[in-house]
Amino acid sequence: MNFQQYVQTVRLRCKQLDHKDQIDHAKIGMITELGELGDLLKRAFVYGKEFDPVNLLEEVGDFLWYFVLYLDEIRMHAAEIDAAAARAQVAVSNDGGRDSEISYCFALSLFVGNVASHGELPQEAHGMAAEGVLMICLGLLRKHGFTLEQCLDTNDAKLEKRTGKAFNAAAILDRDVAAERAILEGGANG
Repeated sequence: MNFQQYVQTVRLRCKQLDHKDQIDHAKIGMITELGELGDLLKRAFVYGKEFDPVNLLEEVGDFLWYFVLYLDEIRMHAAEIDAAAARAQVAVSNDGGRDSEISYCFALSLFVGNVASHGELPQEAHGMAAEGVLMICLGLLRKHGFTLEQCLDTNDAKLEKRTGKAFNAAAILDRDVAAERAILEGGANG
């Protein structure tokens, strides 16, 4: 799945809000998903819990869902997101995978903190911001043997299991976690 396809599924599954509220929704979503990703890393790094790469795939996918919602809301075209992803892929392929998960997570937190405190990005910064965030997400995914396409496909399948093709508040609040995990494990292995 590319971002031109993914933006469509994000738009179908998000609650329809006015522009300012949708921007805030995307910001809050990025913050919460980043927190879940950070918690995953903390449990492994500090507490010695076995690292769960399937959970990493899920949290990066969920973070990207809100990031794509944000980019769409600030009117960055999906083709521009795909172009940023292609540039990010080249950069990540050349970096040798030296960064740690903690470094990647911290870099994402800096982006989210900057956006959350300053509002919308200026138009000229859209491509650079998208490329930077996608480089970080790709680095995290690649470190554990996942691709961006695999992440988007798996996240989309998980969310389709949860809500179908449209926003469904009741389904979001009462989800089948075991069925979602099975989808994530299938996506991680395929």
